[in-house]
Amino acid sequence: MMDWTSIIAEIGGGLPAVVIVALAWRDWINTKRIDAANEARLNDMRENSRELRAVSDNAAAAINGATATISELTRLLEDRRNV
Repeated sequence: MMDWTSIIAEIGGGLPAVVIVALAWRDWINTKRIDAANEARLNDMRENSRELRAVSDNAAAAINGATATISELTRLLEDRRNV
């Protein structure tokens, strides 16, 4: 654990030193909070990316299936036309 009194004394003591230590402490807390929020957003983006990939893969599979069906129907119609 930090000894705040020693840190304040090292800075020179008095109100300015207390303010400097308080601002540094607050900045440290904010940095930890922002880092946690950023990590949460990154995890959200990773999850959204996985879900989007799954939707994209499903759409591609559906389009490929439809394309195969249309190709087969086209071939059958051409075969009938040639009879």
